[in-house]
Amino acid sequence: MSDASLRLIRDGPMPGAVNMSRDEALATAEPSMKPALRLYSFEPVCVTIGRFQEYPGGLDAAECRRIGVDVVRRPTGGLAILHASDLTYCFVMPVTGDGRERARDDCFETVASCISRSLRLLGLDGARVSKHRENASGTWCFATGFGVDIEWNSLKICGSAQKVVAGAVLQHGTVLLKRRTQLLQRVSRTPVETAGGTMAALETALGREVTWNEAADAFEAGFAETLGVSMLGSGLSGAEITRAKELERRYSSGEWLERADD
Repeated sequence: MSDASLRLIRDGPMPGAVNMSRDEALATAEPSMKPALRLYSFEPVCVTIGRFQEYPGGLDAAECRRIGVDVVRRPTGGLAILHASDLTYCFVMPVTGDGRERARDDCFETVASCISRSLRLLGLDGARVSKHRENASGTWCFATGFGVDIEWNSLKICGSAQKVVAGAVLQHGTVLLKRRTQLLQRVSRTPVETAGGTMAALETALGREVTWNEAADAFEAGFAETLGVSMLGSGLSGAEITRAKELERRYSSGEWLERADD
């Protein structure tokens, strides 16, 4: 990154449709703005499904409705994630010229280095970047390798997905703070060993509880140190807020949730 600063947006917990619309707005409302890092969580508990993923597929949609678990389709690919106790990030990097594919690879590698540094700041040594063949079979992101993942002790500790739009790369992903095995099994039609048998949470890896704020502080420092930039605390701009409100209607709609081929 040539710029010496990075926008930092630390949002409180928000519904899934709001979170997805704010992520996309960062990439599409003003793509010429500085690169941005957004850190957030979900309230209520939410399952996000990949852009091209079948719905409901291996997700028990009726049980989700019954127990109040939200479901929203992401703008990016990949597989489903249960957002119950986690830190989710969004990184937006402007793209110039025709180098879209190179920008995708650069973004994956840049963010992977930043996250690896962030995990070390939390005390987690030995995390490594693993590249997998694009294989979106199954239902759950943390049960399979897909794209570029961060692994610890051969277990996935962070999964990410991307979307390239005009003028920017949008990448977001999730680090689990603790495992929610029973809840995951309730909303899954597959056995819990299949749904989450290859995932690791920070609480397990570090042997202690990690709060959202502690993880967010580590991400802020890890990105700043790795990129050699200063962090500019920021909210969404007026144009981004307007764009997010427009997008929220789509992400809240049943039509968007049901379709996987837009």
